[in-house]
Amino acid sequence: MREKAPEGKLLCYPMAGPIEAQFDTLVTILQAVSSDESASADLVGWMQRTYDLSESFSKKVYSVLLRGTGFVERDGKAFRLTKRGTEVARSHSAQKCYRVFSRTFFGVDVILSILAQIQPATWDALREGWGAHMRSRRKEARSWRPQHLSSQLRFRIDWLRSLGLVDFISGRFFLSQAGSRERRAELEARARTPAQKSKVSHNDLEHKLGIIGAFFQFEVRPRASVNDILPASSRLRENRQVDCLWVRFVHFGGKLQYPFEVQISGSMADAIERLEMVANVVQKAVVVTDPEQQERMLDRLRVKRSPLLDKLVFLTPDEVDKVVEAAAVMKSFTETVFSE
Repeated sequence: MREKAPEGKLLCYPMAGPIEAQFDTLVTILQAVSSDESASADLVGWMQRTYDLSESFSKKVYSVLLRGTGFVERDGKAFRLTKRGTEVARSHSAQKCYRVFSRTFFGVDVILSILAQIQPATWDALREGWGAHMRSRRKEARSWRPQHLSSQLRFRIDWLRSLGLVDFISGRFFLSQAGSRERRAELEARARTPAQKSKVSHNDLEHKLGIIGAFFQFEVRPRASVNDILPASSRLRENRQVDCLWVRFVHFGGKLQYPFEVQISGSMADAIERLEMVANVVQKAVVVTDPEQQERMLDRLRVKRSPLLDKLVFLTPDEVDKVVEAAAVMKSFTETVFSE
């Protein structure tokens, strides 16, 4: 039987059990369909007995979460896994499950987008942003009652928490490291050319460096001029820029400056040259790149015996995601505890 292409459904539904265990429960059910004759013969009844559910709840789980996602289908009187369901059951991959859910249930991926911009987000802020998006994109959502809107958002965000993409601390929601990676992958997938894909990744990392800098109470200057870093006596005629600059003025300590370069693609020589121009007047210079390019950059600097070597710090994109997550955790805690 050929699987139908997933549609943007408005009705999502929760799984039985605790929020964090929803995905594991889903996988357990899928595995039972392929290995337990009682489950494949009467899946709704099996879920009722196994999880102590009402008949109506079991039917909703089947129709919305199993059949609606294309994980399970009927073969005569029996239930069986589709190819998609088999892949998730065998791999136990939260990423694969998320991508099915994001295609199936309209508005799931939007939650990641909203959190990327306003995290850590209170429920009210998230609900406001998500509700506005749903009403602007789907006319059916304009007639939703407030309680129904809240329920549908809650079901979706609980699934994202179960899949490890969203975390919740001190009354606020934010992207986990896995959520940040998935959001960046979604943006890259929409790019039409390799150059556009690289630009998307570059801009995403620049944005996150801004979030981190703001958390540490630096003035963040995207695409800052090299001349803004250099003293007036050493300024250049040409307008050279670093990807991001953190600045702070300290009493009796002067001006603290931390330039950042995101070296995903493009000329490594240009990045080195820009940072070498300011090496003597900054505290540290940070490059976001992969381990392979890090070694190449270090090799070039060692050959030149560059003064930049003593100032250079490297981060990978995954490490940036980790720091963003940590900043969101601390900001959520700080705002909750110290807010008036």
